[in-house]
Amino acid sequence: MMNPSLDYNFVPKVCAIQVVNTCFMKCKMCYSWQRKEVSRGLSIEEWEVFIISLKEILPSGTPICFTGSGEPLGREGVLELIAAANKNGFIAQLATNGYLIDENMAKRLADAALYGISVSLDSLNEQTHDFLRGIQGTFARVMQAIGYLRKNKIGFSFNTIIMEKNLNDILDLVRWSTQEGIGVRFQAIVKPFDKDLDDYWYKNVEWKSLWPQDINKAIEIVDELIKLKQSGYRILNPLGQLKIFKDYFTDPEKPCRSRICNIGDYLMNMDLFGNVHPCSAIGIWGNIKEQHIRDIWFSKKAQEIREKIRCCQKPCHHLLNCFFE
Repeated sequence: MMNPSLDYNFVPKVCAIQVVNTCFMKCKMCYSWQRKEVSRGLSIEEWEVFIISLKEILPSGTPICFTGSGEPLGREGVLELIAAANKNGFIAQLATNGYLIDENMAKRLADAALYGISVSLDSLNEQTHDFLRGIQGTFARVMQAIGYLRKNKIGFSFNTIIMEKNLNDILDLVRWSTQEGIGVRFQAIVKPFDKDLDDYWYKNVEWKSLWPQDINKAIEIVDELIKLKQSGYRILNPLGQLKIFKDYFTDPEKPCRSRICNIGDYLMNMDLFGNVHPCSAIGIWGNIKEQHIRDIWFSKKAQEIREKIRCCQKPCHHLLNCFFE
């Protein structure tokens, strides 16, 4: 039960727990698979203790999303964390590339009472999807996963990145997913993760399969997505976010939003090692191995960092794609 003596003006609306920092995929937009130093971070037992501690500050029904710079289902014990989240009154969600979801895994996810899952799907063209994800057969595994998730009555949606390579496939994917009764959430391609690149990476010919080469075409595709959403197609992005995509593709160095950033007010983001930092660009708030999460979240230091976040004018890709609202 939450402590009634605390000031809950900034109670998190969602908690994201990163449980992995490597991956077996070789995605063109993420290079965590090249990371030489791989760490398991906090143990499953330590994460379970943390989840229990969240009951002091989070209301029942708050989403806990298990994620990471890699594939969460590749972390042994993540199913126990999903079960622990549900046991303690939270809603467990998962982001995945879908590769490891066979019939047995889908049943285990259902047994752990997973509420919802986001599956990466970049194209209905098998060659395109496999190229972008770096492993042949990935598309086929995703298609199989869809059937297993449905069989076990696990709610799911697709996550699709708008890139040069799949630009011609975006609209067909939306029409098909709507016909199948599946929602799609789009992201705009950003600087590849875990790659030492400057802010002008998109001008480099090396990344021409990612960054749209015909910006007008990319904008036309987004305009069509806006029309499809207004017509009832199952596009999960808010209209405002889709409109921002157009501005971003036109000028990726421009701030993505004109409003004050409030990510520090509602996102509790936990890295692999237990560090709390809703915004990784503006400092760590504390570590749950050293302090109770209540004392970190409502601390003076946290409030000072929140103020810095609100004043930030950087072109933030987290707000562009993941935490727009």
